[in-house]
Amino acid sequence: METFARLIVLMVIFVAPDYSYGLICKLGGAHRSGENATIGTCNGGDAAQYCLDVICVKENMPTTAVLFWACSDQDDKKTCTDYFEDVYNKTLHTTNASCKCNFGEKGKDRTNLEAKLPEIPQKPTSSPAEAPVCKQPGFKCKFGIYNEHGYGQTSIGDCKEGVYCYAITCNMGKSNFTFWGVAIENDCYKLSDYFAFGFPCQCEFGEKGVEMSNMNFMLPTYLARSALVSVNRGIRANFSILVGWLMSLAFYLTVSASLLKKQ
Repeated sequence: METFARLIVLMVIFVAPDYSYGLICKLGGAHRSGENATIGTCNGGDAAQYCLDVICVKENMPTTAVLFWACSDQDDKKTCTDYFEDVYNKTLHTTNASCKCNFGEKGKDRTNLEAKLPEIPQKPTSSPAEAPVCKQPGFKCKFGIYNEHGYGQTSIGDCKEGVYCYAITCNMGKSNFTFWGVAIENDCYKLSDYFAFGFPCQCEFGEKGVEMSNMNFMLPTYLARSALVSVNRGIRANFSILVGWLMSLAFYLTVSASLLKKQ
C-alpha cells in the first residue's frame, strides 16, 4: 500500500517533461470519475517514435475501464499488452483484466489525442420510483481524494445514481486516505469494501437528498480502533478507486525512461 501513497503524490505533482525536442503526445490517464492528463514531449527525446493509448478493463465490467496515454519507442502490441495487463492485474490483485494498445503513426505528433473510454450501456429504470434523487439537475456533492500528507484534489461534481453525499477515511496499511463522493445508501461496510478492499474505514454521510452536504466532512487521519469498520466479505469488482490509484500509475509510467522495455 505504500506504493499507492507514492502514486497519489505523483498524480498531484505530475508535469510533462520539458524537452525542446522529441515526439509530442498526450500523457496521463483517465477513469470514469475523471481525467488527469496533459499534452507534452515524450521522455527520451528522439527515442520515442509512437504516441500510444491503452485501454484496460476487467472482463464483463465496463465501469472498471482505465485509459492510459503514453509514448513508446517501438510498435509492439504484444509487449505493450503484456506489460499493461501485468501492471493492471498486479496493482488490483485480479487476473481477468485485459488491455488493448493502439499505436499512432510513426514519428507523428499527437496521434493519441482522440482516444476515449468505451461507452457504458445505460441501464433502464423500471419505474419512476426507482429513479435516484441525484439525477435531478443541480444536485451536487464534493468529490475527490486526499492522503494524510495533504496530497490529493477535490472538486464539486454532479452526483450520479446516489442520494447521500459522504466522506470516508480508510487506513490502508501505513497510509490513510480520505475520499468524498456520492452513494446510493448510507452503508459504511459497502463503501469500505468499495474503496479499501476490506481495510478499516470510518464514514460520515450527509442527509438523504441534500446536495453538497459533505463539504465540511474532514475526517481525522488518525482513527481509533473502536471507530473503524473492517470488512472481510470479498472484493467489489467496481474499481472507482482507480481514479486515485491507476490514474496515478499512468503518470508514474509516463515519466519512466521506457514504458515498454522489459525490466
